[in-house]
Amino acid sequence: MLGDILAQAKIAFSRDLAHKVQSRLIAATGAVNRGVQTDAFYVISNPTTPAILVEVGFGSSPVEGPKLAQAAYRERISQALARAILDFLNTK
Repeated sequence: MLGDILAQAKIAFSRDLAHKVQSRLIAATGAVNRGVQTDAFYVISNPTTPAILVEVGFGSSPVEGPKLAQAAYRERISQALARAILDFLNTK
């Protein structure tokens, strides 16, 4: 039972982190909000801490690919990710 409680807490924390990351990335890039999805990927279902996977664009896309090639755009993405993690940790 304790294992189930811990698993549910990790899922809730992961969901909260994912929503914070999604919000920050959309605000920073203006990308299309495709929402937060869930799945049972090994890398996000087995850690003992909150875990998410982030897709920041598609290199083969004629719109997103050139943006991803720009250092300034990648910097905006990395800053948004860092701010979202800080938001999650309640650090300003």
